[in-house]
Amino acid sequence: MTSDLTRQHHPVGQLLEDAVRDSLEAYRLSDEQVDFYQEQGYLAGIKILDDRQLELLREELGEFFQADHPGQELWYEYHSNESTQPNQVLFHALGAWRIGAGFHDLLWHPAFTVPASQLLGGAVRFWH
Repeated sequence: MTSDLTRQHHPVGQLLEDAVRDSLEAYRLSDEQVDFYQEQGYLAGIKILDDRQLELLREELGEFFQADHPGQELWYEYHSNESTQPNQVLFHALGAWRIGAGFHDLLWHPAFTVPASQLLGGAVRFWH
């Protein structure tokens, strides 16, 4: 049985190895961006992941397509294909953060948590 990463309350993988070296200030939104969000209710164009991080997540996701992958018992929900189109795949699964280190560590990424804290008005912590 794979270890359930919900018991880990800190980054556990390689996804954030570059991000932890950066100052949190590097992830802060500008006053103009915060004002735009407050006026319009959305904010677009904020880069969260770099190419290395995207590739790491793609590799983890590829493993999840294997029905017998380690940790399969930890999914809240798992459907390998919900598409009605024969040439398309619509993967739907809940709980990747419990199984894959990269998906788990997204919840601690300062490129996500710092702007979220600015827009929500205080410290944030995401579990799902």
